[in-house]
Parts: sequence; C-alpha cells; structure tokens
Amino acid sequence: MLSLTAIDGDSLELNMEIASPSIYLDQWALVTFSKDLNLGRKFIEFLKYKRGTICLSWMNLLELGKSSDTQINSVKDFLEIALPNVLFIECNPFVVMDREEVLLGGVIPNEHLVIDAEMNRELLSRPRHVQSLNLFSIDNVFSDILDGSLVKRLESLQTTTVKFIRSQKRLVEEDAAKRNIVKNFLSQGRLPYDVRSSFQLICRSIFVDRNVSFEPNDACDFFHTIVPSTYCDFILIDSHWKDKVERAQREIIKRGLKTPHFAKAYSKKKQEVDRYMDEIERNLC
Repeated sequence: MLSLTAIDGDSLELNMEIASPSIYLDQWALVTFSKDLNLGRKFIEFLKYKRGTICLSWMNLLELGKSSDTQINSVKDFLEIALPNVLFIECNPFVVMDREEVLLGGVIPNEHLVIDAEMNRELLSRPRHVQSLNLFSIDNVFSDILDGSLVKRLESLQTTTVKFIRSQKRLVEEDAAKRNIVKNFLSQGRLPYDVRSSFQLICRSIFVDRNVSFEPNDACDFFHTIVPSTYCDFILIDSHWKDKVERAQREIIKRGLKTPHFAKAYSKKKQEVDRYMDEIERNLC
C-alpha cells in the first residue's frame, strides 16, 4: 500500500508497505478482475475497506506485453481505481535471497527485502507537490507496455530461466548425494519469511521427479509463486503451482515447523475464485 507524508512544507515522502491483507495477483487473476467490472469493483472495495494491498510484480507487466490494447487498458483502469492500495514487489527469488543473506549477516540491506521501490516510485503522479489532486497514477509504469517493447524481454527471461532450472535439475539427477539433500530438505527456520527455504520446498518435485518438466510457461509461474507465496497473505496463481505451495505447507505442518510462512493459495478454477469472493463478501458484511 502506498501513502505520502508531507515533509519540509511542500515536499513529499513516499511510504511503501505490504499492508495486510496482502493479495498477490497472477496474470490470470489480474485479467479476470479487470475484465469483470462488478467482480473487480467488489475486490477493490474489500481491499480498501480492509486497508489491504494488491501486490503485483514486473512479471505482470512483462506478460501484459503480449496482450491486446483492450486488455491492457482494462487492467490499467482496474489498477487506477485500486490505487493507492497497490504495491509492486520484487518477484525474482534470487534477488530476494541475496537481500535475506545480507540481513542474516547482521547488516540491514539498502533495499527492503521484497518491496520494489523503484517500480513503486513510478506510481507517483507528476508534479509531486502537496496541492496535486492526483497523487498516484498507473500511467508511468504502463508506458513500456503500450509501446510493445516487453515481448522480447519476456521471451529472453523465459529462455534464461528454463535453461537455469533444467541445468540444476540435471545436476541433482546425476548426483545421488545432491538428490538426497534436495529430497530431504527441511526449512532452516532462519527467518519468518525465508525465500531460500520456500524455493527449496516448492520446487522440490521439479528437481527430484524425473517425470516433472520445466517449460517456458513455468518460468512465469515460478516468478509469480516463490516470493509472493512467502511474503503475501493470499496468492491467486496457476493450479499446478498452487499444488506445489500446498504440498510445501503440508510438509511444514507435518514436521512441526513454524517457518517459512506460506500464503493461502487459490487457483483459477471457477469454484476457487467463487469461494474466494464469497470470503470477501463475508468480510464486507
């Protein structure tokens, strides 16, 4: 969630917070809420009533680059209404892991562990002065999408991610000792929110099961799942990755561990979306 604090009379300081309830929207969820005006407005009404946060990432923007102008504009309108209850988070688990390691080393990182400060600053309207009526706008972050420059970046990222995960899978398959470590990994309980542990637990089946593949579409879901499932309260994601998160949750419970934290996950199956919206309605009553 975004807010502004006036300092020195006419200057503004941007405050960025993952205010609960925090809900991360995978691409299908973002499009679903933006296409159905009644559904989208009900969702936003709930978030504003609860002073919660719609969490997104740069992966949402990359995937929007493949969409039609009509779909892009409907998402843009949806987010414009949702502001300031919107926050971009860093979805690259390896970036967040590095920040967590710095913190574990006793040093406070320059950046928040998971908030994408640079992206969120782009949500500030221009000019940035106290008298402005529209303090936030989605226009700036949508400029690259509308000029069609993101498709190649998405394809490049998918290719790089698939190569990396497949190479790690081969290393595990070829080394019995590594395979045993991955197969029996348990959370180290280093942090309440521990992306390294989440990554190991959620992706375990990819590395140890020879029948599980990792395809380009999985690359997008990978970024939509690992960090959001660790730092958000709720996530609306692909059904296969929802299953991976829930398996990891069951493992934590079975072992009597308290960390890492995992979000409550929902998939795009109609009954799950309906169940989630029913829960929203009960909270609004």
